[in-house]
Amino acid sequence: MTGDSLAIQAERWIADDPDERDRAQVRALLDDGGEAARAELADRFRGRLEFGTAGLRGAVGAGPNRMNRAVVRATTAALAGWLLAGNGGPGAAEAGVVIGCDARHRSDEFADEAARVLAGAGIRVHLLPPRNPTPRRTLPGTVTSVERSGRTGAPIALTMPSGPSRYVAVTGLPVLSSTSVFVRVVSVGV
Repeated sequence: MTGDSLAIQAERWIADDPDERDRAQVRALLDDGGEAARAELADRFRGRLEFGTAGLRGAVGAGPNRMNRAVVRATTAALAGWLLAGNGGPGAAEAGVVIGCDARHRSDEFADEAARVLAGAGIRVHLLPPRNPTPRRTLPGTVTSVERSGRTGAPIALTMPSGPSRYVAVTGLPVLSSTSVFVRVVSVGV
């Protein structure tokens, strides 16, 4: 990727990013101009985070190759579109999405972002009280048990990862029932 095309991508990101802090990160890297800043910027824009066997995983930060509000927004919009298209089964979109988060860095912010996207798409949101227990299995277990009860069409849990602390992940787990898809957004302090 040439410096000019990288700068163009970064400027486009800045124009569309909903988070002032993330826009400032990209702006600082652009303004720095040093070799380390160019390498960091190139890594942040080398592609979009992609779902793998463990889901969507990346370091917290600005850019399409990082976990941030813009990425959570796009991922949640995709889930909304999937539900509205009827792929979650009969009544999944009407049943809504349950969202839970723990006390980790940006978890509540990502939960709010996901809730706004879903509500904007006309999907009912069941937002659990914030700052649920952090252990990896507790919060996702709570969210999935609500989903499995048939009261929602899909769950989103924002909690800690098992990987490096600077990483977060949106993990797509196996389909839990005929009317659900599970997206787990994992967030920790950096």
